[in-house]
Amino acid sequence: MPLEHLYIEPGTTCSAECKHCPQTLAASMRPSIHIDAEQVIQRIEGMSFLQSVTLVGLGEPFEVPNILDSVYALSKRGIRVDLTTNGSTLANLDARSLIYSGISKLTVSLDSAEPHLQHKLRPKHTIEYILSQIQRINSGLEDLGSLNRIRVTVVRTKSTLISLRNTLAVLANKGVQEVLVKNITLLQRDFAKKETLIPDSEVTVHNLNSMLRSVPAEVSSPLKIVVALNGLSPSSSSPPQCPYHPLRSAFMTAEGNLYPCYFIGLDEILSGNHFNNDDASLHPDFRFPGKACQSCPVFNETYRIYNWNPAAISQKVGLST
Repeated sequence: MPLEHLYIEPGTTCSAECKHCPQTLAASMRPSIHIDAEQVIQRIEGMSFLQSVTLVGLGEPFEVPNILDSVYALSKRGIRVDLTTNGSTLANLDARSLIYSGISKLTVSLDSAEPHLQHKLRPKHTIEYILSQIQRINSGLEDLGSLNRIRVTVVRTKSTLISLRNTLAVLANKGVQEVLVKNITLLQRDFAKKETLIPDSEVTVHNLNSMLRSVPAEVSSPLKIVVALNGLSPSSSSPPQCPYHPLRSAFMTAEGNLYPCYFIGLDEILSGNHFNNDDASLHPDFRFPGKACQSCPVFNETYRIYNWNPAAISQKVGLST
């Protein structure tokens, strides 16, 4: 099956040391690599069906010199390009450069508009700085007539959930139009015991829905709020499904390792290396479902994404309101 979407990790370095990111644990085990625009284009040669690329990975994309050159090189080929950043280097960006690059979506990942909560998960981040840069760039995009705005992903933990209402209000005030509220696996055990909301349950869904219902209309109306739920009971009405199979998407690390989906470091589903194999490695004969799939929340339908509205989540997932 020809690849239609490719996740590319443009670099392995990140100075943020976020407590919920595998990079904090894996940084010392990987070489420092940055790939430039020419190398990015080399990696997609022969992928004639490729429609979109997401620049994301354990490394911070904007620590890669001239990363917007890679965005431009891809977009001028008619490929949709999204990029996810931790926001720590937004001061180096301006709206005009983003527009010129042809980027489709720039996403900033953060945890809370409350400084002490943001610092709890991302000790090297200053949320006031990130928020001011989001507002500056969004204002610049608006002034230049662009319809694009920075999208924000908010990581949901026990602490940050308490501040979610205020965080959404602050983001709306900064010109943000879309927010993804997501739940992720926290890898540091002591931290995870105190903060994790995985697996989601009737209680966590109810609390989240109640929190979102309490957001004033003047805040929620301009925002598209998307919610990701993780760890729900698998659906009994249909067999496990995976949007990556037949394989239309893949993930390529900065080292060139290719995986059939966005699973970082799972060698059991490693499909090959772009530099050591021929083009056949880009269309792996992946045994499906493999061992890794059985515990995958996407495959077993315990991970679901919903557009939220005032009557939404609880009813959609079959929980009491």
